[in-house]
Amino acid sequence: MIQWDDTYRIGVERIDKQHKAIFKFAEILEKSVLETAHPVEKRNALEVLETYIRNHFGYEEHCMDNHACPTREENKQQHLKFTDRIQALKCRLE
Repeated sequence: MIQWDDTYRIGVERIDKQHKAIFKFAEILEKSVLETAHPVEKRNALEVLETYIRNHFGYEEHCMDNHACPTREENKQQHLKFTDRIQALKCRLE
């Protein structure tokens, strides 16, 4: 199961809360897949996660750019990889 762990904390409360929410949405999606939920429920769970991460990544990347975060390019690459994984899952569920 996908679960939040405090080792994922970055120390910025607003972003940490958003990261926790991503884990929660991913957990809901995982449960719907494992419990063989109706395809519509799976797509809905995936759409919620996809929308949330798109908004979160935009916010986080804006913050990293504004504060000249030294790991911003690495983080952006991680965001792209995660987004690609979501898209691949979306294709499998369609």
